[in-house]
Amino acid sequence: SSVWYNCVIRADVNFIRIGARSNIQDGTTIHCDSATPATPNGNPTIIGDDVLVGHMVMLHGATLEDRAFVGLSTTVMDGCVIEGDAMLAAGATLTPNKRIPSGQLWAGSPAKFMRDLPEAAIAGLRMGVAHYVENAKAHKAAIDDLAYSSRFFIASISACCRSTCAFTESRCVAMMVVPPDSSSAVSRSSCSR
Repeated sequence: SSVWYNCVIRADVNFIRIGARSNIQDGTTIHCDSATPATPNGNPTIIGDDVLVGHMVMLHGATLEDRAFVGLSTTVMDGCVIEGDAMLAAGATLTPNKRIPSGQLWAGSPAKFMRDLPEAAIAGLRMGVAHYVENAKAHKAAIDDLAYSSRFFIASISACCRSTCAFTESRCVAMMVVPPDSSSAVSRSSCSR
């Protein structure tokens, strides 16, 4: 599975599970819900295998079954279930305890049934899973290579950021760009409150 940059996964009051080959894209927030009298076990967030989650999604106490698709900038609230081969369109809000059956497209805010997905669309989603698995492998290899060949620059940036930061080290952000086939690096470090 791949979890991309600036995602938040916070399992402080219940559990979160992400299955194999799933893709959680940049800026997504995943949380869960604690127990209440109405929901004694609370609502964990469960993401199955081969799930695609778009950029800037908010998942809260929901279940995405194997092969579910959630478009970018959507909100999926407590107790919701998106079945396999089902799709929630970009920008939609799935209100609490709704269920999107397999093979359906839902859209809007609040989300509602729009149409059944043709087989070609479902096949396209499955191809998307394979694409993101390969994309994650390539990205990891590039990062590993960058870290190996540029460890001096990374150490320099970290030391610089620590020495000038008035806040905790965990709040420091360092970015490095290494041009291809170059031994030099351009870096920028900053500290945010």
